[in-house]
Amino acid sequence: MGGKSRASQSTSNQQTTNNIVNDGDYAGVGGNVTHDESSNDNSVDNSQEWDINIDNSQEWDVDNSQEWEIDIDNSVKNDGEFAGNSGNINVLDGGAIGDAFGFGEKALNVNEAVSKAAIEAAKDSARAAAEAAAEASIRAAEESARVASDAIKENGRVLDASLDFAGDSVTRLSDTANNAVNEVGDFGRATISNFSEFSLDAVSELSDSLRNATQTQLNNSTQTVAQIAKSATDDKAIISELAKNTALQGQDIVAEQAGQMIKYMAIALGVIGIAVVITSMTRSK
Repeated sequence: MGGKSRASQSTSNQQTTNNIVNDGDYAGVGGNVTHDESSNDNSVDNSQEWDINIDNSQEWDVDNSQEWEIDIDNSVKNDGEFAGNSGNINVLDGGAIGDAFGFGEKALNVNEAVSKAAIEAAKDSARAAAEAAAEASIRAAEESARVASDAIKENGRVLDASLDFAGDSVTRLSDTANNAVNEVGDFGRATISNFSEFSLDAVSELSDSLRNATQTQLNNSTQTVAQIAKSATDDKAIISELAKNTALQGQDIVAEQAGQMIKYMAIALGVIGIAVVITSMTRSK
């Protein structure tokens, strides 16, 4: 039952290539070629000669240099009491701040005393002026009463003297009495008129003096109060500056003393107002 098979195939190819190389004058040219041995000598000179001298050079002399001379000395020189020390340094004031507050408080107390003295002086001046006016009025009234009493007494003495002559003549007595009464009346009228003018002049002079004294005192009080206010302002400025660098104790002192100064300033202004009213009343009279 078996079989055997065998196959055989052979293929042979042969190719021949003939290459002709043309590397002459006409290499690569196909078709007919005409070779011409004639020559042409054409000499054409199209050259141009230009002699141009152009100087485009530029010469600039620009100095943009900047010269800075800065001398900065950032060195820190410490030649005080703590020179050469480093780290934390505790410095005690030695009571200087406390003394400063004591000085400020004393200054405010002095201003307070000066304010009180100025107010008392203004009160005393107003009181003295009022007392002087009252005393002058009382003296004028007493003098008027005394002059009137003397005139009446003189009139009585003249009448008594006139009655002594009654036995001599009724007519003479009548004439004498009439003359005496007239003379006494003239004397009394002249005396009262003179005293009235004197009283008016005295009262007018007293009024002028009182007004001038009041005005002078008012000006003095105003200047005194203004000076006190300026001094108090300066003192409070000093204390306020100290209080900024310390504890609340300094602020309490400033507030307390400022309140006292405001109170006394208000009293001083009230006294000045009273003096102005007295001056106005005196002028109206």
